[in-house]
Amino acid sequence: MRRSYFAHRRSDNIGAVPLWECGHTDTLTIRPSSPEPSSRAMSWLNRLFGGGSAPKSGRLDYVAEARALERQGDFDAALTSYRLALRETPENTDILQAMAIAFTRTHRPEEAMRCYRQALSLDPRLAGAHYGLAFLLLKRQETSAAAQHLRAFLQDPPSGGDAAGHVAHAEATLRALETPPEA
Repeated sequence: MRRSYFAHRRSDNIGAVPLWECGHTDTLTIRPSSPEPSSRAMSWLNRLFGGGSAPKSGRLDYVAEARALERQGDFDAALTSYRLALRETPENTDILQAMAIAFTRTHRPEEAMRCYRQALSLDPRLAGAHYGLAFLLLKRQETSAAAQHLRAFLQDPPSGGDAAGHVAHAEATLRALETPPEA
């Protein structure tokens, strides 16, 4: 019997394995554990080997990666990517606000409020940070601070998209906070 050095390659095999390493004289089949590797594993592999969709500058686009991870529902991994992006641009208020939203979705309001406050320290006119912080403060029963942030949000509200709904919600919440309870 003729001994084959490599396993026969089939369309569903990942690759050929030297048979002498396995101690067999017949075909060895290695199948993938799943049809497609996870995007997180691919991202890690891309970073390791320098491939993937890195921008032309040679740097990875951590924000795009974080947003993709958020769409998949992996907020913890998204936060890791946001942290890496923030390391490259520490005063980027968009990243800080995105991190605050991800922290809110992972039930970590203290970290979310810290991100919103940091963003507001860099740009006190950020409507989104005022809005998000106001509602986190309301959950903590800090109504006067929440009302202050809602007023700041309404001084320069965003426009377009679904902004009208947020403005209406902020106005209604502020009215409710400023109206004394009936006895």
